[in-house]
Amino acid sequence: MTKEMTLAEYQEMVWREMTEAQLQSRVVAEAKRCGWMVYHTRYSMKSVAGYPDLHLVRGERSVFAELKRMGKSPTSAQAAWLEALRGSGHEVYVWRPCDLPEIERVLS
Repeated sequence: MTKEMTLAEYQEMVWREMTEAQLQSRVVAEAKRCGWMVYHTRYSMKSVAGYPDLHLVRGERSVFAELKRMGKSPTSAQAAWLEALRGSGHEVYVWRPCDLPEIERVLS
């Protein structure tokens, strides 16, 4: 006999298995659908460590987003960049798969 999975259990399973690349694909698609310009450094090997994954711009809004898998946190270099950007007046977020509803709200 198998137990039926609840919607919440299913969402948690999907979020836990979602990679950062999959999350980024979802965020970029939603941003473009909502009219945002999107920048992502494709190959960051020689870039300064910690710069956020995405910079989104629409009108007067400038959003920086660091994307993480469930259970992961920004590195110290990433945290330093996020704090510096927040301190200079930008909207700054750390988004995980469970934040998809908030991401849609922020970008709409």
